[in-house]
Amino acid sequence: MNEDIGYSNLSVDQQLRYYWAQLPTVQGLAAVAVLLLTLFLLLRFDRAKWWVLTLALFMASLGFSTNPWMDNRLAPPLEQIRSLFRPITLALVAMLIIPTFRAARGARLKILRPAVLCFFALELITSARLFLGSEFTRGTLGTVVFVWLFLIFGFGVSLWLQDLDSVWAALRSLVATGGLMVLSTAYQLAIDRSRIIAQSRLYGTTNNPQTLGALLALFIPVACYLFARRGEPKPWRVFHALFIGVGSVFLVWTGSRLAVLMIGLELLLLFRVRLGRLVPVALAGGVVAYVAISLIEGPGEAVGHLMSLENSRAKPWANLWNTFLAQPLLGTGNLGTGLGENSYLSVGAAFGMLGLIPLAILLVFILKDLWRLSRMRRSLGEHGLLADLLTAMTVTFLFSFVFEGYLIGTVTTFVFALYIVFDMSAFLLDPAWTMPQAVADPSSEGWAHDGTGAAGWAAADTGAGSDYGDSSGGLEAGQYDPQYVPDYSPN
Repeated sequence: MNEDIGYSNLSVDQQLRYYWAQLPTVQGLAAVAVLLLTLFLLLRFDRAKWWVLTLALFMASLGFSTNPWMDNRLAPPLEQIRSLFRPITLALVAMLIIPTFRAARGARLKILRPAVLCFFALELITSARLFLGSEFTRGTLGTVVFVWLFLIFGFGVSLWLQDLDSVWAALRSLVATGGLMVLSTAYQLAIDRSRIIAQSRLYGTTNNPQTLGALLALFIPVACYLFARRGEPKPWRVFHALFIGVGSVFLVWTGSRLAVLMIGLELLLLFRVRLGRLVPVALAGGVVAYVAISLIEGPGEAVGHLMSLENSRAKPWANLWNTFLAQPLLGTGNLGTGLGENSYLSVGAAFGMLGLIPLAILLVFILKDLWRLSRMRRSLGEHGLLADLLTAMTVTFLFSFVFEGYLIGTVTTFVFALYIVFDMSAFLLDPAWTMPQAVADPSSEGWAHDGTGAAGWAAADTGAGSDYGDSSGGLEAGQYDPQYVPDYSPN
């Protein structure tokens, strides 16, 4: 029996008391010590912000299984880390205010896109509805958390993105997060696999196979893009290949049909006009996957679930729709009845038209940004693949919302990653950048901004970088005209 399932049923007040009781324990004191060390490193080294961001994304992915027939206690130290995953996540996110205050606006004209503001407005509206409903504490704390998340992920991370090096650093944070998920899952499999496998499906360190599969489906194509990118440092390419291969095996092992559809959709949109770039990625990842399958027993047992034609969504969708029809204006104001296997219907059921109207506006702005990305990709030359990646990730998010309630999460990896995708799109769509085809060299991957305040896109020599960013290569400064607005019309 799963003794941790009781935690999942705790109210917000009970969870706060639970975490407070954990503070004087050994794991609580150890967590405080590690957080203080992390704070010191963040104050000392600016590039440490990407590692802290990675840790925050990973910690937000942890969760307790809700399967009552599964003993989900993890091996040390994973269980001790998971017991405090939420306060540690919030603490790591809070620390990121330091690099946010340190960051300069640089040459960026628009740090925030309308889509980010609409998403933030939707979060505030949902918290206000919960506050006025039956979930006073959740609504109050949700408002505070959403404001802080917007400050860090909506504004701060976008402010960090001043050149393509920083965009690649953000992408590597996503891949590194997936790598930590794979590594922690492999560690638990080696110690006691029965704790994270039920009905032949892999749970990993997340709360269910669907979560693990969906996150891997989001991050594996990012690794494919970075592996295919010219100028990617060789150590990172090795890491990407390992993650692609082992992560794909674990994804199949989750038995998640949604995850398979997500990764298929994202890869199709990413390489739709550059299929040749997928060949070396598939070869490298395929070799790693073949070796992993030969060493690991169990992934093949989940294939049967992938082949199942059972419709597990029709009934929840019908219930959500009926709930919305019963209270169409303001919804139930309760996530207990509103949260289901469809983000759009869940918003309608829990918040009624009060939530659906800002959601519709959000979708309009997202579609507008997707259209602009598709129009400008030609002018990016070699980096058109980056625009394709952001398009693929955004569409995959929208697709996943049809089957899961990820959109209305709070402190989750999905929400963090969605903000980061919005931020990278805002960088590419910033009117401060120009890229005249006459000077843009599509063969050069090392474009970056020189940090002088002059903006522009021009080809530069590529060089090997360090850590998350390639600091020696990049976009040279061009001429910046405040009145300039890029022309995205077809040539």
